[in-house]
Amino acid sequence: MTETTIPTIPAGYKQDAKGRLVPEGQIKPVDLMRDQLVHDIADGAKNLSAILATFKRIVMV
Repeated sequence: MTETTIPTIPAGYKQDAKGRLVPEGQIKPVDLMRDQLVHDIADGAKNLSAILATFKRIVMV
């Protein structure tokens, strides 16, 4: 079995689409805001998914 490790991103950096580390100071504020929005939406979707999974387990009993 192949073990996959998730790389850690140092504080003050973001990873770009090609996997390169970019200092946050070199990223436009609007792009940082977009990134935060995407993360917030994804977190909300994960929470909703967990809620729905719990609901399904309760209802399908």
